[in-house]
Amino acid sequence: MSDDTDSIADIRPATLDDADTIVRIMEVFNAHESIAYTSEGLHQSYRDLMAHPEWGALLLAEVGGVPAGYAVTSYGFDFEYRGRDAFLNELFVVDRYRTRGIGKALLRAVEEHCRAAGVKALHLIVRSDNASAQILYRRNGFTFDPRLLMNKPLDTDIA
Repeated sequence: MSDDTDSIADIRPATLDDADTIVRIMEVFNAHESIAYTSEGLHQSYRDLMAHPEWGALLLAEVGGVPAGYAVTSYGFDFEYRGRDAFLNELFVVDRYRTRGIGKALLRAVEEHCRAAGVKALHLIVRSDNASAQILYRRNGFTFDPRLLMNKPLDTDIA
């Protein structure tokens, strides 16, 4: 990677050994986003993704060996995009590392990972009140789709 934002953080695929560290950051993300969670549920989802790399990827950003953020993608398939697509489920930078270009570097690493995995389109959801995230995504080529996202949990344990 070539610009200054990339030298600020080392970004690599997460491993099982990173579980405790990343789940602690995920807990901060979920609390920040007002998403209901349990630590065990996050750990189980982490183990599931690590056991099934065909489902998606989790990237960890570190600054001087200290975890600074992460990004999670999951894969799908879409006829509109003629093949494999991916959803950027989470991109989160720890407060003390924000405004240093780490979000941009993580986003670039996600895109590179997705291209290497044969992904044709990358989707994401951003809260309407999260202006700073919207700016990051718009500056990096994302646009708003006129369609509305709708959800229906199929697991009764998910609120």
